Amino acid sequence: MGINAGAGLAVVLGALAGLGAGTIWLAFGGAALTTCALILFGGARQGGIGPARLALAGMALNAFLISAITVAVLVSASALDEYRFWVIGSLGDAASRPLAAMAVTALSGAALALLLTPALETLALGEEAAVGLGQNLWRIRILSLAAIALLSGAAVNVAGPISFIGLMAPHLARAFGTIALRPLMLRAGLIGATTLILCDVAGRILLPQGEIRAGTVSAVLGGLVFVAVVRRIRLEALS
Repeated sequence: MGINAGAGLAVVLGALAGLGAGTIWLAFGGAALTTCALILFGGARQGGIGPARLALAGMALNAFLISAITVAVLVSASALDEYRFWVIGSLGDAASRPLAAMAVTALSGAALALLLTPALETLALGEEAAVGLGQNLWRIRILSLAAIALLSGAAVNVAGPISFIGLMAPHLARAFGTIALRPLMLRAGLIGATTLILCDVAGRILLPQGEIRAGTVSAVLGGLVFVAVVRRIRLEALS
């Protein structure tokens, strides 16, 4: 959806500016700003944010931000290594990342997201219904933005902007069991983590003499899932 790419671009720009270790925290700001742009381009100004609009807006944002990362890293002396990590993403350098701090950050974001599920389920009924039931729409949006920034920023700091995991996991989670939001979130998190590990393992065994980065494998797999999702949305619209 472009959120991870926004976090990656913020970190790359911080590194090029010579901000040192503090650059990892820029990922959260980049994720938050990209989420705001995604909501805006996904139809917020027209009064309706639909899944198809969000998907298309996310694809466009992702392409733009990845291109910006490419331009940014090409002015660096270590452009190739930075390019591989900040454009493709990988678990190969995870051991050198601040894993403990990012684990705490991700857990905080996950806890906030789970606490917001009742409000989000009310919002799914429509904005007018949510307001009628006493929900503060801006409060929900701001707290949701904070949860997204914490989760995406932590993930990008560890693995880079790996593509399509955030798109695949929820759709796969909906195919198994209830659609209640809280168990759906937990199931999507487990599926996303498992999918990423499987992509990493596949990338290590497909080439005996080298390694295909997890981000490359997830992009190939995610592209197929994205086509299937768009096809299903179109069929539902036609029916």
